[in-house]
Amino acid sequence: MSASLGRFPLRWEPPLAVALAGVLGLLIAFNPLLAVLGVGIGCVVMAIGLIDISVPAAGLGFVIFGHLVTGQFYVIGLLPEAFAAVLDVVLVAVAACVALRPQPRSPRSHIATWLFLGLATISIVNPLVPSLNYGTFGLRQVVLPLVALLVVKEAELTPRDRQFLIWLLALGWAINVALATRQWFGDFTAAEVAWLESQRATYLVDDQIRLLGATQSNQDFGFLAAVAVPSVTVLFLASERRAFRVALGVLLLLSLAVLFGSLLRTTLVGGIVGAILAAVLVTVRQGRPERLVGFVGLLVTLLLALTVVLPGRLLPEDKATTLSTRVVSIFSPGEDASFQARSAEVWPQTLEIISEHPVGGGPGASGPLSQARSSEAPFGPVVPDNGYLLIAVQFGLVGVLLFMGMFVTWLRDLFAWAGRGQLAAAAAVGSVVAALVAMLAGGYWSLVNPSVILGVIVGLGLRGDGTRGEIRPKRPAGTGATSPR
Repeated sequence: MSASLGRFPLRWEPPLAVALAGVLGLLIAFNPLLAVLGVGIGCVVMAIGLIDISVPAAGLGFVIFGHLVTGQFYVIGLLPEAFAAVLDVVLVAVAACVALRPQPRSPRSHIATWLFLGLATISIVNPLVPSLNYGTFGLRQVVLPLVALLVVKEAELTPRDRQFLIWLLALGWAINVALATRQWFGDFTAAEVAWLESQRATYLVDDQIRLLGATQSNQDFGFLAAVAVPSVTVLFLASERRAFRVALGVLLLLSLAVLFGSLLRTTLVGGIVGAILAAVLVTVRQGRPERLVGFVGLLVTLLLALTVVLPGRLLPEDKATTLSTRVVSIFSPGEDASFQARSAEVWPQTLEIISEHPVGGGPGASGPLSQARSSEAPFGPVVPDNGYLLIAVQFGLVGVLLFMGMFVTWLRDLFAWAGRGQLAAAAAVGSVVAALVAMLAGGYWSLVNPSVILGVIVGLGLRGDGTRGEIRPKRPAGTGATSPR
């Protein structure tokens, strides 16, 4: 497969032009209510795209766009929080369609994923789980991204279906970037500040608010930015058409800017590391090392500009100082108060819980649910600030080993597909690595909206050439057994 985006059908170009115009208008206007218009334009694009796409792709598109852009609707009161259940029902319905179709595919290359899913499901009967209702909510946060991954990987999707999903991912992220840019260079609205305060979570760095974008929390946006930047990087580096390259270049530049502006250090490091790795995979396959050099030069220039030059010119002094201090602190974590608190208090306490309960406390024993329903949580509110400890508290030592093994199997297959020129696999490698780094100091896997998007990206990457996700082609008849998957 050629490492190029190729030319899309002509009927995609007019709605894409309208969508980009809507995003630019939203960015220029700095008016959050225009998010409604941006989402409306996205729905129009989806409606036009419904021509010649399959039912699973339509359902997946609804889930993707819902997880990417509905956060602002919650903020301004246009959607009840129960709408999340609608997205869950649609995803489960698509999963059922995929599972019940004739001759279903067997995802044998991802035994670890199924093993972890099985362990997580069984753990709902852990005697420490206070109720079935509690366990179900806890299980949702952990396994829904894996359901999305398996559905995307196993569904019968045509090339047009995959193009449709990729453009919805790009459009939804562009709307997030537009809103985040307004929040960073402009200000937060009263509705956004009131929403953040109602969440009772830390959202300030000194006196500066972390970016929210079109998500429901600062943590959601930071994790989403980390997994999105590698994918945008791949699209930009692989694009051969000038119009697409310019548009994607602007999106990449703004994506990197809001990744820095999110003020979340582990997601920043993860996003940058993942983007560089994805860029290496694409440019090496293309035989164009100059593009890699140019991309790294862009990163270095942007880092210097955002920490030294531009903040004093484009941002108020207080925002500029906060950004510079935050980025510089990455290189001296031992001097940071929050890191000291984690290493001296949070992580030792979490490890003590794990040592006392090596089989875990069941779904919801750590993370957001344990905070929201602390009186029911087996160990009270447990926020380990580490994605691996988050899993270990819930599913024990075996669970965290399976969780990490699951990521290893993903990376193994993704690297193999990326080596064969599959762009989606290169993007997924960067996103997975970004998540692995980010989870070192944050329980990001429990954030359903961005983790479902990560699942979709990985699922697209694991499809390979769109057949069965096999890494090696079958041997010709009569030459022996087929190659393992």
